[in-house]
Amino acid sequence: MALLNDQMPITPESVAEGIEVPADVKEAYDRVVLAGMKLMFGDKTHQMALSQLKGEGPLSVRLGRAIANMVVTFFNESNNTIPPSVLIPAGTYLIAQAADFLRQAQMDEVSNKAIADAMQVMVEEVVRKFGGNTQKMYQLLNQYGAPRNG
Repeated sequence: MALLNDQMPITPESVAEGIEVPADVKEAYDRVVLAGMKLMFGDKTHQMALSQLKGEGPLSVRLGRAIANMVVTFFNESNNTIPPSVLIPAGTYLIAQAADFLRQAQMDEVSNKAIADAMQVMVEEVVRKFGGNTQKMYQLLNQYGAPRNG
């Protein structure tokens, strides 16, 4: 898979190019991304966001869970007015932004595999938080030819 080639790093720009958001939810997607960027990089919240990434376990798990929790919190705080369909694309882009920051700041070893694994963790966490079954999700993906990462 070309995206896991560490010769060409996964960047926010490369992720943004691959995300196609339907016009009817584009504004909601943009609002979630903007809120995530403000939370991750705002003067008052940046240190809190960084502390969410510290802890035990692989960076991919910590990053994936942190972004999943963030986008689901945005959904809940919106009184469920954010279309759920924008959470995973927005979370994917926000993972790329966070990973890019960590890579540039040399705060953690950030490989393409770690980013891809974080994206998978985020998707699984969002699905679970909405009451979904990840095993059934993978069965459907496999049934329609989308292989599971990892």
